[in-house]
Amino acid sequence: MRKTLLLFALIASTFSFGQVPIGSGTLVDSNAGLTTPISIYYSTSLSQTIYFASEIGTAGTITSIDFMLNTTGSLANTNTMIDVWVGHTSRASYSPVVGASGADWISVASHSHVLTNGSFTLTGTTLRFTFDTPFAYNGTDNLVITVDANKAGDDGNTIKFYQAAATTDVTSLM
Repeated sequence: MRKTLLLFALIASTFSFGQVPIGSGTLVDSNAGLTTPISIYYSTSLSQTIYFASEIGTAGTITSIDFMLNTTGSLANTNTMIDVWVGHTSRASYSPVVGASGADWISVASHSHVLTNGSFTLTGTTLRFTFDTPFAYNGTDNLVITVDANKAGDDGNTIKFYQAAATTDVTSLM
């Protein structure tokens, strides 16, 4: 079953209205180890998600992103050594088939490295990555967000990120 594993991101920015909500689902994945943007269960994870320009709606400077969790709790072991890249893409999905050259990742070579060896803040059920370097979103292209987490430990499997229902398009890789 293909899913958009990442359901809800509030892109806090200098847009005239401050935040852009994307998604509204309240499903949680049964596998805490394979969720985006980070795996709470495994000590390392890499994820990439495409957000559509039509979901964002306007150009602006992005200074942070929020992800919604299904419950509150401590994520102390998960909250270290996180890198985030943000970029523009014309792509709308990933290939669901892993080919001879690997998975269908979008290269981060031309993307902005907005958080380097950082961490997140957790307030209730909102997990926020605040960028070291703001990202200038053009409002036309789709947005791709890549999160690489290499932490010392894990935080179990009870806290999970909200996600959207399964779709035919693959918009997240883990």
